[in-house]
Amino acid sequence: MNAARAYSLRKEHLATLHMIGQAARHAPETVRYRPWARATVLDLMQVHSPTIRTGRADLATSMGRS
Repeated sequence: MNAARAYSLRKEHLATLHMIGQAARHAPETVRYRPWARATVLDLMQVHSPTIRTGRADLATSMGRS
């Protein structure tokens, strides 16, 4: 999660999505209940890149967001 946060601070959206996705696969409860991760996924919903669109939707769904 620390790596994801570092990427997020640098506005590297694809790397942030990838790192949060990996964390969600390994420890879904950590990602689901950590306020920073939830806020970051909501921020990624504002990114209009087609590359990120599918991954963020899957991640948001797995975290209980839509």
